[in-house]
Amino acid sequence: MVDVAITLTSLAVNTRGGDLVGLGSSVTAGQTFSIDTNGRTEGIVLVLEEQGGGAATVTFDAGDDPPSKREGLGSLAIALATSDCRLLILEGGRFIQNDAANLITGSVATNTVKITAYTLSRLW
Repeated sequence: MVDVAITLTSLAVNTRGGDLVGLGSSVTAGQTFSIDTNGRTEGIVLVLEEQGGGAATVTFDAGDDPPSKREGLGSLAIALATSDCRLLILEGGRFIQNDAANLITGSVATNTVKITAYTLSRLW
């Protein structure tokens, strides 16, 4: 069980999005998080915002959902400076967990990071 469930917000092509400022969830040091991918792993864009407490590290767990050829590449740690804001695009299949929801999971090692997750609509 994870501490914080992060909601995936869908962005539609040629459509103005809603208010994006208030989106995202804060994950504090020692907490775990999950992102429900709705079974679709490509086109996920994350915004990672360190909340002013100091440097932070966000780790995305290695995937275990074969038959992805990328699931064995291991976890990914992203270092953030104080008040840093970074965009991250996750590659399809690498971080997906083998469960009914196909979650992406991870943790924050130090301080607090606000994580916002977007998915890009298909263009076809």
